[in-house]
Amino acid sequence: HNVDQWKIVFYLSGSIYFFCNLLFILFGSGETQWWDSEENKKKKQEEHFFRPRASSIVPGDAIVP
Repeated sequence: HNVDQWKIVFYLSGSIYFFCNLLFILFGSGETQWWDSEENKKKKQEEHFFRPRASSIVPGDAIVP
C-alpha cells in the first residue's frame, strides 16, 4: 500500500465521520427518552430479579464436560 491509497482511506473515513456528526448535530438531542426512564430501569431490574430460573439438572444426573 502506498501513501496515495492511505490518503483515500483517510479522506473517506473523515468524510463519513463529518457527515454522521452533522446528522447528530442537526437531528440529535440530549433529552432522556421514554424508554430510558428510571422507572423503566427499576421495572426491568425487578423483572430480572424475580424471574424464576429453570434447571435441567435433576438429582442423580451425571454432569459430563
